[in-house]
Amino acid sequence: MYCRNGMMQAEAIKLDEYRRPYLTLFNITSQALEALRKKNYGEAELLLVRAQQEAEDVFISEVEDENQMPENNEDNTQK
Repeated sequence: MYCRNGMMQAEAIKLDEYRRPYLTLFNITSQALEALRKKNYGEAELLLVRAQQEAEDVFISEVEDENQMPENNEDNTQK
């Protein structure tokens, strides 16, 4: 099944997995751009590093949450 923009539904679901990390990067990058406009280069650098770290943390936590789901947990497989 196709979504409005022509993507397959499965592709749209896969993109949704990246929503929180993307929004994290976008929001903090916007703050870094504002710091650059004010010529506050040190703050911009710190914000960009923070954006990388927070987006990675969000992505890892979502992967860990997904692996904790019963259908993905090897302890719950029938033998």
